[in-house]
Amino acid sequence: MTPFPRDADDVAHFCLNRKLVAAPGVRFNYDDISVHLLSVVLARLTGMSMAAVRDHAAQAMSSLQ
Repeated sequence: MTPFPRDADDVAHFCLNRKLVAAPGVRFNYDDISVHLLSVVLARLTGMSMAAVRDHAAQAMSSLQ
């Protein structure tokens, strides 16, 4: 098993360059690294740190309750 990358650039590289376990739509395999890739993208688009993006999203979600 490949160790989980810690750096944002490593997360993006790992996620975008890994091999699929099956063809899309054939087999479900839960994968949370795609969420980490989304946080990298959001952080870069907003200019915020990944922690700030997380905190902003959590605050937005709590206001919906």
